Amino acid sequence: MRKIVLIALLSLTFSFNLRFLQAFQQEGEIMNRFQKVDNLSKAVDKIISNWGNIMNRFKTTHQGGIKKITDGKRFEYFHGSSEIFFGYGLRQSHYDKYWLKRAEHFLIPKDMQKAFIEILDDFQFIDKEVWSIINLAFNPEDSKKDEVKGLGILINQPFEGKYDVMNINIRAKFKLAPDLFIERTDTSVLGDIFKKGKEKIIRKPKTLTEDKISSILEMYNLVSLKILCGFFGVNITPPNFDFDI
Repeated sequence: MRKIVLIALLSLTFSFNLRFLQAFQQEGEIMNRFQKVDNLSKAVDKIISNWGNIMNRFKTTHQGGIKKITDGKRFEYFHGSSEIFFGYGLRQSHYDKYWLKRAEHFLIPKDMQKAFIEILDDFQFIDKEVWSIINLAFNPEDSKKDEVKGLGILINQPFEGKYDVMNINIRAKFKLAPDLFIERTDTSVLGDIFKKGKEKIIRKPKTLTEDKISSILEMYNLVSLKILCGFFGVNITPPNFDFDI
């Protein structure tokens, strides 16, 4: 299992926001807590060792669809525009309040915030051996109607009534379609590689087919996995989306 060292954590360029969650003060406390995300670090190891197969599957199944969606245009804002938040010990009594606050930060549209909370409410019943990663694509509150951004959320419940959470906020936006809010949840059990779940279409334009939706969510999933591996101190190269990450 890959060991997480403090130097790797301090060298990351991501921003960490631990509001509502207890912050560590000493190195020993940090290391002890990270030992408790053993299943997640094992999943990251398997992602790294299988990255070639993951990329090939994306290229075969989705890359052509992504190029059609983008119409050959480059994504200009992915590079350096994402942030990752990690926190632990989120109490059950603060669960909805926390996610409602985060929804504002993530620029979830006001008329979609209830649906966002309902998605996350389902994960109050996950087992401690399971890490779930939820990927969303939506029109952010402050953007033009046809701009879309992505969001990745990882959740685990190591103790009854308390949650470890990681938010991967992909700030970049690209032009696609208005009235879009879609979600997919993948799960990792006992440190195995994340298994693909089903897409959930909450709101979509008529012009967007299910194949395109699947390609968009898979693209954001790869971005989330890349950032997740970076959090553990490992840089991996994503497939070519016609833009830089």
